[in-house]
Amino acid sequence: MATRVWLLIALLVSGSAACFDNAEITRPPLSNPGELTSAHTTVTCDSGWVENGSGGSICNGTVEMCSDGWYNFHGTCEGYDPGVDPCFPYECGGGGTGGGGGGAPACNDERDTMIGEYNSMAPGLPTPSCGSFTRTSSNPYYGYSQLTVNSPHSWAIIRSPLQIGSNATYGLARWIVEIDGVPRTLNSVYRCPHKNAQVGGAPSSRHMAGDAVDLDVSSDGYDEWKVYADAAWRAGASYVEPTNLPCGTNCTHADWRNR
Repeated sequence: MATRVWLLIALLVSGSAACFDNAEITRPPLSNPGELTSAHTTVTCDSGWVENGSGGSICNGTVEMCSDGWYNFHGTCEGYDPGVDPCFPYECGGGGTGGGGGGAPACNDERDTMIGEYNSMAPGLPTPSCGSFTRTSSNPYYGYSQLTVNSPHSWAIIRSPLQIGSNATYGLARWIVEIDGVPRTLNSVYRCPHKNAQVGGAPSSRHMAGDAVDLDVSSDGYDEWKVYADAAWRAGASYVEPTNLPCGTNCTHADWRNR
């Protein structure tokens, strides 16, 4: 059994599990906490798992690790200190790790304020946890600063459709490929609830959920808008906003809420 524990710890400090070496990288929530994708592999430790190899949190359960360095965890834990182990798994003991209600530990940073905004200003969306947020997400065409353009916070929720590469059949990078492979300006991607209210966004805007993008239409014309809209559908978008809604033909809004 000890061999399995040491094997798991070795995996956690290797390049394939970078999250465990950098507290700023946290896995976005899965739409279904139990789901797995083809990118995931599963590692199970029967007698205990040590967070970050030395963080002090002992857990029993299953660690799901992806080829891109993200992870998820299901099980029970003891000794968790959110101030020491901010890169704690997204799900633990059924209660989550987010601040803002339900007796969950606080994040001890600005995420607590952001979670409070979701509770009070975004009733149509699930309340995020500490692990729902990231400060590093990107994709082959856009860096983190572009995915959080105009955001007042250093943290954001960026769901996987906006992070995955262009070889996927859906998502933001695929959208760019379906146009012509040349990145366009992003007018808006992630918005916290406060920012969303400031700009007059819908109360349940998918920008707050981290899977919506407003792509700038430089000509402000229907023909260019239609090229982008058609490409978004080919990139597996769940929704493309019609021109009679806020973007008009100034931008093309698409989201991947069902991905």
